[in-house]
Amino acid sequence: MAKTNIGAAFGTLVRNKLDDPGLALAARIACYLSHDITPARVRSIDSDLSFSIRSIGLRPTPGYSTEALINLRRASKLIHETRQSPPPHTPSPSNFDPVQHEAYIRRAKVASAAMPNRPGYYLASSYWAYSAHNDRVKTLSAWHEAAQLLAAGIGVAQSLNVPGNAQLFRRWFGTANALDVIGRLQRTRDGLVNQCTGLSYGGTAATGNPLDLKEGGFATDGGADRVGRLKEGEWGTAKAPRPYICLGVPFFNDSNTGGQPTRHHTYNSNGSMEVSRGGAIVHEATHLFARTDDVPLIDGLRGLIFAHLNAPPEERFRAAYGPWICYGLAQVRPDAAARNADNYRLFCEDAFVGRA
Repeated sequence: MAKTNIGAAFGTLVRNKLDDPGLALAARIACYLSHDITPARVRSIDSDLSFSIRSIGLRPTPGYSTEALINLRRASKLIHETRQSPPPHTPSPSNFDPVQHEAYIRRAKVASAAMPNRPGYYLASSYWAYSAHNDRVKTLSAWHEAAQLLAAGIGVAQSLNVPGNAQLFRRWFGTANALDVIGRLQRTRDGLVNQCTGLSYGGTAATGNPLDLKEGGFATDGGADRVGRLKEGEWGTAKAPRPYICLGVPFFNDSNTGGQPTRHHTYNSNGSMEVSRGGAIVHEATHLFARTDDVPLIDGLRGLIFAHLNAPPEERFRAAYGPWICYGLAQVRPDAAARNADNYRLFCEDAFVGRA
C-alpha cells in the first residue's frame, strides 16, 4: 500500500520548483527507503508519522493550518528516522512548534545539499507516497530485467558472425554502423549501472497529486515540478540531467502488453507496441545515457516507411514506436533507426529471447 504519512512529509520538504536543497534532501531520504531498510521498517516509519492521537486538540497557529503543523512534524521525524538529521544529529522536535520544525528542516537541507550518488536506482518520493507495494515490485523487477536485455543486445551486436545475429541486427538497424549501435548500448548499460537514477511514479494513484508532492522526475526544465499521472497511453518519460525515469499507467497495467514477459516480436503486427516492462526501462534509459530520440515521422519519412511496408500511410503514427514502424524505419533510414529509442528496445528484447 502507499505510505501516505511519508508522502505528506515529502510534500513538506520540497516547497517549490526551485527548492533544490529540499529536492536533494527528499531524494536522499527516498534512496535510504529504497535500499537501506526493510519494507517492514518502512511501514513502521509510516505508522509512526501518523500522530493521530498526539494531535488531538491541536489548533492552527498564525500561518499554519492544523494539517500543516502535523506535516511539519512528520517531515522532521522522517528526516531523523532516515539518518538525515542535521548536526549535531539530535532527534527531531517532539512537539508541534512550527519554528522549531522549520529550523530543523532548514538545517537538514543545508547538511544534505547533494543529490544521492549511489550507483543504480532509487524509488523517488512519488513511489512512496502513491504506489502500491506490487507496483514497486514490478518496477524493481523491470529495472533488473533491463540490465539483462542490454547485456543480451550488446552480446548480439558484438558477434554478428554468429548465425542469426546479423539477421536480427538488420531487422532493427538495417545497414547502420554496428560500432555506433554498440556504443549507444554500452553507454546505456553503463548509465544504468553507474549513475544514480531516480524512478518516479506517474501511475493512476498519482492523479491530482493530493499530497502536493514536487519532484525532479516531472520537471521539464530542471528543478522540481508537481507530481501527477502521465498522459494517457504514455509508458514513461526521461528527464536529464539528474537523471530521472518516470513511469506511467501502461507500465503498471497487467491487462496490456506490459504485463507480458519479454518475447520475440512480430514486426508485421500493425500498431501493436509489444512492450515488456524491462524494455520500457531500456527505451527511457537510451534517452538519458545514449542521447536517442523518438524519431518523428515527418518530411516524407512516413511515406517512405509505409511504402516499404506496402501499406497506406497512417497519420496516427507520429513517431517511430512499435515493431511495425521501427522495422520499416530500419529498412529505409538505418541512420535514423540507430538513434531511435524503440529500435534499441526491440533489438534488446529479441536478443534476450534468443530468436532472430
